[in-house]
Amino acid sequence: MHRETLLDFFDDRIRSDRPFLVYDGGYRTYTWSYAEIGRAARRFAASLRQHGLAPGDRVVLWGENRAEWIVAFWGCLAARTVAVPIDLRASPDLVGRVVRIVAARLVVAGEGLRPPPLPGVETWALDELLGGGAAHDPPAPEPAPALFDDAADGDDAGRVSGWTALPPSLVRRAFSDTSAFLVGARRPSLLALLREAADILEADVTCTPQAAAPQLVTVDVRDPEDLDLIATEVGITLLPAPSATLLGACPPLSQIARAVPITAPPGGAHVSRYDAASGKWDPATGISGDGSYRVDTRPVRYVVSHHRSWFEVDNLVAKYASAALGDIASLAYDSGTRMLCVPLGARLPDLFERAVVLCSGKAPATTRDGRIAYFDVPAEVAVALWSKLGPGKWQEE
Repeated sequence: MHRETLLDFFDDRIRSDRPFLVYDGGYRTYTWSYAEIGRAARRFAASLRQHGLAPGDRVVLWGENRAEWIVAFWGCLAARTVAVPIDLRASPDLVGRVVRIVAARLVVAGEGLRPPPLPGVETWALDELLGGGAAHDPPAPEPAPALFDDAADGDDAGRVSGWTALPPSLVRRAFSDTSAFLVGARRPSLLALLREAADILEADVTCTPQAAAPQLVTVDVRDPEDLDLIATEVGITLLPAPSATLLGACPPLSQIARAVPITAPPGGAHVSRYDAASGKWDPATGISGDGSYRVDTRPVRYVVSHHRSWFEVDNLVAKYASAALGDIASLAYDSGTRMLCVPLGARLPDLFERAVVLCSGKAPATTRDGRIAYFDVPAEVAVALWSKLGPGKWQEE
């Protein structure tokens, strides 16, 4: 089918029941079909019209990575309004200035984001756009212009296919009796209840945006018993701090690296070999000998070579596999400060990082010397991670 506009694509593909958006949360997978996103987008477009928004009116989209962002964008196109995306990390003052400059009628805001009050401008919650309700096909709309900025797409909550969403819970932080973080499904009303309960007990609720992940919501109290009181008041469960059991469930690095075997190493392009000791990619004449290689094709490919077998991996697994094969330490742990550092200058591979962050409740950061640091990591978690990624941990099959 010939397509001239985005709406042509929308009308052509959005009726399919095949998967459209998939979010892997590590332990939960969220999936939406083209048809589900289409119905939600049509509901959103109908709501825009019902609230008096006309073709050409501006709608500001200010939110985190989630499927609802896609719903809002397509809904704006279907209603012939103009989507004005704004980066999640923008300040409320900047959002207010943009709203005034483009004369926006509506702000669709992400979780925990509160634009400044402006006359005649409503604010809707982004994470409520995948709720229930019947969808009705709107009249055939004309294409609408869209203003693009540094916005993103993805999801952290919503309809689950094949899994049951974890109910909201507070999880105690390791090494702290007075701090916990929020896990599981969440709604703006839940955050509002948390803040109300925290205000009564003079506690603090902090929402910290994270790259490519749901914002980290932490609750800090003065008395350890206040965490139980807040959880009871809000109607959620208070769980103990996670342990190294999560990391114990992760497969060893060698098993992850061997997941995608290839029959022969790719060639015919510039090849680099990773030196785990220096943390650099050095020019190589080809793929020969055990180690990790980068082949500058389009897209770039990463290959682990081991005993004349080859496996395609991602950038992070390639670096850690190089360290494991070369018996080089890829982790450093200070038991005094409980800080775990990665000298390679690369974050932990996905599953391992999720387990470590969940055990500590803190996101990683880059140190001044270029290392990646993970904070408040329990010693047992560091030991469990070492058993999976430490030098000499490449397990033979």
